[in-house]
Amino acid sequence: MSSRTFKEALDKLKDEQKGWKAFDPAPAQGGRPGQRSTGRPSSAATAGATLVFEESDYTLRQYWTERPVAVSSDGLLVVYAGPIKSVDLVGGTPATFDDPV
Repeated sequence: MSSRTFKEALDKLKDEQKGWKAFDPAPAQGGRPGQRSTGRPSSAATAGATLVFEESDYTLRQYWTERPVAVSSDGLLVVYAGPIKSVDLVGGTPATFDDPV
């Protein structure tokens, strides 16, 4: 069956049984107009001092003790991870994090 005869048969079916009209593709509406995002900070929010959270050297990180974070259902595979305890930021300020429970 060629695509033309298939389309004709489908159109005939849609004319005979009105419920099939719901399966017609929606008409093209075009692109959505551009608009300003609500996720941008306002200029008043950035008027004060800005904190740069940039790490000076990743090798200086300190970690909490490793613990299992994922275990397979049969218990054979266990993934361990050590949560970050502290990070040295640019400028010498340390950022410390509580022990996750």
